[in-house]
Amino acid sequence: MRGLCRYIIFTHQTTRRPAFGGLSFFRRYHVTTMATSDPHRTTVLIVDDHRLFRAGVRAVLEEYPEIVIVGEATNGLEAVNHARAFRPRVIVMDVDMPYMDGIQATRLIKQELQHTTIIGLSVNESRTIRDALLEAGAVTYLQKNDVDIDLYRCIQQSLGGQLSAS
Repeated sequence: MRGLCRYIIFTHQTTRRPAFGGLSFFRRYHVTTMATSDPHRTTVLIVDDHRLFRAGVRAVLEEYPEIVIVGEATNGLEAVNHARAFRPRVIVMDVDMPYMDGIQATRLIKQELQHTTIIGLSVNESRTIRDALLEAGAVTYLQKNDVDIDLYRCIQQSLGGQLSAS
């Protein structure tokens, strides 16, 4: 069983419990392990602060049997922690997020995990933001409205070394 990796996938369920006459919220984490030793499968971490957008990216990528979503993060800080824990081959990273933006998260992840491919996403068409993300270590930058058309192609090309950052 050499090369067998195990990833912990966290999903949460919010539960309401009365506390001091009001409601308090807590999360219960259900832990599952998934073996990802198959070299023909690509592990992906989705990072975006909008739940509906993450669900859309997940729906697009789950159409492809060789893609395995190993986790989701809602900000750059979670992205760095999830990247360390899950070690995905690909990270789909939003630029504008709370706590730590995608540019800073990309820079930190690439310092530790040089072989992880990061694909940046944004609604912003600014050349400055695009250049900063590529300089931080992303292989390419997509507009969010092009994800359904271009994301899978970008993942395949970047893993095959055919995608240029220019």
